[in-house]
Amino acid sequence: MTLAKGSKVSFTAHQTFSATEGHFKRFEGTFLINRGALEASKITVRIDAASIDTDNGSRDDHLRNPDFFDVKKHPHIVFKSTQITDQGGDRVKVKGTVTVKGKTVPVSFDMKLSWGSDGAVRAKGQMTLSRNKLGITYETPFYAPTLKDNVNLSMDVRLKP
Repeated sequence: MTLAKGSKVSFTAHQTFSATEGHFKRFEGTFLINRGALEASKITVRIDAASIDTDNGSRDDHLRNPDFFDVKKHPHIVFKSTQITDQGGDRVKVKGTVTVKGKTVPVSFDMKLSWGSDGAVRAKGQMTLSRNKLGITYETPFYAPTLKDNVNLSMDVRLKP
């Protein structure tokens, strides 16, 4: 299956009194989703880390530098599924790994699959990532009390056969 128009990968970084939302403009993926045998399905998503967009150019430039994603050394964020389990109805449990800034961590999250009559699929899920476990430990006296460790990474992808 191939990515269709309208697919997006977005994130929310939490702070004490607010949240920063953004998305990645460029990403690609391999989605081998078998409706009859979901356990045999595989998902790989490769995100161009430099395509980060929070609607604030100076913040985006800072996020690209070594304090955060270090896109010159680590141009991609990669998710690879290791197990997909049917949870009944339109829900699956996805286990896999995420690699950011050269560090790979295990993740597990729920995903909703919606099937179109034309064979298209919409896959929607959200995982929570720890900045610290991924080596994104930027702290300053200004940020330290407000920038939280957990970041939500959401995928809402439309796939065509």
